Amino acid sequence: MSQTATAMGQARAATSDHPAEDLDFQSSPEASVGVELELQILDRDTGDLAPGAVRLLQTCAEEKVEGVTAEFHQATIEIKTGVCRNINEVRDTLLPGLRRLRNLAASLGYDLAFGGTHPFSRAAASTVFPAERYQRMQAEMPWLAQQSVVFGLHVHVGMPDGDLAIGAINMLVQYLPHLLALSANSPCSPSRSRAVSCSLMSYSDQKTLFRLDSGPMDSPSRKRAAAA
Repeated sequence: MSQTATAMGQARAATSDHPAEDLDFQSSPEASVGVELELQILDRDTGDLAPGAVRLLQTCAEEKVEGVTAEFHQATIEIKTGVCRNINEVRDTLLPGLRRLRNLAASLGYDLAFGGTHPFSRAAASTVFPAERYQRMQAEMPWLAQQSVVFGLHVHVGMPDGDLAIGAINMLVQYLPHLLALSANSPCSPSRSRAVSCSLMSYSDQKTLFRLDSGPMDSPSRKRAAAA
């Protein structure tokens, strides 16, 4: 491991509950990409968010549709690719799965949509998926958990080593304004204008600040985050 990656690993080890050996950079033998797409599950008649994840996941399992998983709220369904060599492979993997998922959702009376936030659904009315991790998050932070009904597109890029990954991030910094402009797709939430171009940003900032998935409130990592 290079000096840069080693220094970063040591710094993270000093502020993490995980042992240092778990912080080694997980390299990819060649450039790779993977995509996760979070979709809104909608009631076909009202257009409102519908808690249909459990039924849809059961149907996907019966029909052997792979790469479909749950998210925090039951009105969200996620579809993802495996590790792909290029964007063409992402497209060839994702689009057929999306078509099958859309057809299965329609058979259950749902529509699927993509957007940073829903324009009029009330977050407080959302239902949490019945998984232990999500139930724990809701129990620890019930108010904040109800503020984060957002839907994202995650792109994971595999890199050969840590130094190259850091260099790529440094090169991407100059394009952050362009990426922010592309994300400005959710000005209304809920049922009114929020006077900003992107509601998703403010919700994501809340999730990052409070780290819903970082362990119990009295854990060392939470205490260090609060003191920072």
